This record gives sequence, C-alpha cells and structure tokens, in this order.
Amino acid sequence: ATSTLAGNPNLKPERSKSWEVGADFRFFKNRLRFDYAYYTTAVSDQIFRTTVPRSTGIATYVTNAGDYETWGHELMIAGDIIKNEDWTWELIYNFSTNEGEVTDLPDDIDNITYASDLGPEIFSRVKEGDKMGTMYGYKYRRENDGQLYIGADGYPAIDTREGYVVIGNAFPDFITSLGSNLRWKNFSFNFLVEWKEGGYKYDWTRRQMLRQGT
Repeated sequence: ATSTLAGNPNLKPERSKSWEVGADFRFFKNRLRFDYAYYTTAVSDQIFRTTVPRSTGIATYVTNAGDYETWGHELMIAGDIIKNEDWTWELIYNFSTNEGEVTDLPDDIDNITYASDLGPEIFSRVKEGDKMGTMYGYKYRRENDGQLYIGADGYPAIDTREGYVVIGNAFPDFITSLGSNLRWKNFSFNFLVEWKEGGYKYDWTRRQMLRQGT
C-alpha cells in the first residue's frame, strides 16, 4: 500500500526555553506554609502533522509548524490545624492557571487543526495570535432583537455568512483544590476536592444522538 504520510526533509528539532520564579514562606515553626511560582515556556519549531490537499497524493505532512508560548501561576497554602503525637490534621489549598498563545506560523500554513467532530461544526484550531485551546465553529443566526432565529425544522439556525469564528476555549480559566490529611495514631483519612472554572466542552456523543433521533 502507498503511504499518505510524508515528512519535511529539512525537519529541525523542536526547541523550548523555560524559566520559573517563585517564593517559599514558612511561619509558626513550619505549621503555616506558602509556595508561589510563575513560569513561562517558549517553544519554537514545533513538530506537527498538518493536513494537505489530497491532490498532492498525500494526506498528512510532518513539518515544523510554528512557535507558541505558555505561562501560568501556581499557589499552594498549607497549614497544620492539629499537630501532636496522636493527631495531625493538615489542610492544603492549591490554585493554578495555565495559558498559551501561538506566536508564529509558517507563511504557507493559515491554521493548525488539532481535532474536529468529523463534521463541519466544531474545530479545535489555532491561528497566529490565538490562545491555545481555541475552538472554532459557526455561530447561531439571530433576530434583530438578539433572539435566536428558529428555522422551519424547529431548531436554531446556523449563521454561515461569516464563516468559522471563535466560539470558546477548551482550557479552564483556573483550577483550584482543597485537600485534607487527617491522622489518628495509625489510621488516616484523606480527601481532595477540585474545581475547574471556565473551559468549553463539546459533547460529540450527544451530537450523534440528536442526529439519529435518540
């Protein structure tokens, strides 16, 4: 069988540069602890598989497909509420963010599509200047007063006049968690509660069920 995968003969190694700055504080004989860090990473000459027109005889081309940057904050606050020979109770709070941006794409590549729903609706796609995790799709058509335009089939109509537009981002705005470590002699009880704020999800299974009338 003929392979539909080809690669750039002048492929360069992917490179990354990272740096991090932080602070670590301890109070009350180490019973109250604060850790903070800010980090950033710049990746250049990213190795990626891009799609090409079928008329070329291949479907996928491996090449260096651009540069991007990521950055974020990490905060941890921990405290020993109880600490003696028989009992220890520690609470731990974490907060973190992670963002990214595409800073450069080759001149012959307009965008990079990471994933799609196998139909012309939703794409995980980035263009130069976009944030990582950007989602593209058609927006809904609306009336002059802003209400959704309902088509003859009884469903909201899609507006294709502007083509694909940014409809959301898959990455959360932040992630936070609260954990507890409780020990009594040789017994322990631990739990962790995590919360993610923001970030869009696409339910492909529900899409298929609606299409099939289930």
